[in-house]
Amino acid sequence: MKRKTIILRLLNVMLTVLFSFSLAAALTIIPSMIGFGWPYSSSVGSVLAVFSWTFGLIAWAILIVMGVAWAFEKKLHKSVPITGTVIGTISVLPWIPTVLPIIVLTPALVLATRLVFYHLNHPKGRPAG
Repeated sequence: MKRKTIILRLLNVMLTVLFSFSLAAALTIIPSMIGFGWPYSSSVGSVLAVFSWTFGLIAWAILIVMGVAWAFEKKLHKSVPITGTVIGTISVLPWIPTVLPIIVLTPALVLATRLVFYHLNHPKGRPAG
């Protein structure tokens, strides 16, 4: 595989993750820090926020692993994209009432969907498309 393709794929993964993660963090952590609470009220919110961010960080790590494997045309075991999908979905569910974080996660969700399909459907030994 060409070095240029590898670099472009790695840049795609890293820029998408950095953009989406930093905006999602800014739109969820900063309002909580200035007193808006979870999703803007409720004492249960802090527990949900910790739960969501813990699972969310695991989902981000799996997304990066899938992206790096894709860049180098390495297919991961099917359990990795399935686990990432389940954990990512669980971590996003509590944020549905706050629309802005979901909107800024769209680029990461598109990339994650592409990577899940790649790792679940791409046969080993065939160049990636």
